[in-house]
Amino acid sequence: MTLTARQPVGLRIHPTLEEARTIWTGPQGPRPEPPTRIGFHVEA
Repeated sequence: MTLTARQPVGLRIHPTLEEARTIWTGPQGPRPEPPTRIGFHVEA
């Protein structure tokens, strides 16, 4: 049940994470690691 609830949340965050990744690598420049906050949110 937890997996099902996580699936929709992850899908919604997926596009947002991709956008944030592009923005982080854009103005800030190529970073070795993306924002830990976004990564932690997706992993959690």
